[in-house]
Amino acid sequence: MEREGFVSQVLDEVERRQIWVQRLLFLLLLGLFVGLLGLFFFLSESVAAEGGRFILFCYDVTGSTDGGDRLENERGLIRALDSLKPGDEGQIMLITENTFSKPEDVIRFKMPGEAGYFNEEIRMRKIQIIREFRQKIEKIRKSRAGTSLIDGMFMFTRLLNEHQGKRRILVIFSDMRQCLPGMNEDTIMTRGEEILSSLRGDGLIPDMRGIEVYCRGVSTANFSLKAWKKLEEFWRSYFSMAGATLKCYDMGRTRQID
Repeated sequence: MEREGFVSQVLDEVERRQIWVQRLLFLLLLGLFVGLLGLFFFLSESVAAEGGRFILFCYDVTGSTDGGDRLENERGLIRALDSLKPGDEGQIMLITENTFSKPEDVIRFKMPGEAGYFNEEIRMRKIQIIREFRQKIEKIRKSRAGTSLIDGMFMFTRLLNEHQGKRRILVIFSDMRQCLPGMNEDTIMTRGEEILSSLRGDGLIPDMRGIEVYCRGVSTANFSLKAWKKLEEFWRSYFSMAGATLKCYDMGRTRQID
C-alpha cells in the first residue's frame, strides 16, 4: 500500500509538471506569435512609408456631370481619401474645359509615415484632408462649358512623373466624355481609331509607363450601350498606347486602389 501511495504521488507530481510545462510553452508561443504579428505590421508600415504612393485624384466639374453624377463622384473621392495609407502623398485636381492650359489644384496632402499605436495619427490626418476637400470644393465653380481630358492627360502625367521611386497612381472621377470643338464624344465614337492615330502621329499621347490608372464613375447617363462601349474602347486603346496600366474602367466608384 505504501508503495502504491508513493507511486501515485510520483505520478501526480509528473502530471503537475507536465501541465506547468505545457502552460509555459503556450505562453512562450503566444508571446512569439504576438511579437511576430507586431513585427509584420511594423515592417508593412515601414515599407509603405519608405516607398509610398503618389496618388493624383482628378475630379470632373464640367456640365456633363451635373446632378447626381457629380455628387456621387464627390462621395467616391471622399471614400478613396478615407482609404489612404501611411506614407501616401498626392493631390486633387479638377477636370475642366481648360485642364491643361489653366490647371486648377484643389488640395495637396501627405500622410504621416506611421499610423500611430491606435491608428490615431492617420485617422486624424484623413479627417483633416476630407474636411479641407469639402471646404474647397464648395467654393469652386461647377458646370463648366466643356471637358478637356486628352490635353489634361499631359498635365496629369507630368505631375505624376515628378515622383519617380513611388507608385504613381492616377484616379479619375469622370464620365470620360471629351467635349471640345473638333473633338467630342460623337467624333470619338465615329472616328476613334483615326483620332488615336492622329494623336500618336503628332506626339500628343504622353508617356505613362509605370502609371496605374483608375477610371471611376464612367456614367451611362444619356448614352446608348453602343456609344458607351465605343468610348470605353477609345480610352482603353489610348492608355495602352501611352503605356499605362489601366486597373479599372468602371461605372462604380467604390473599388479600392490595389
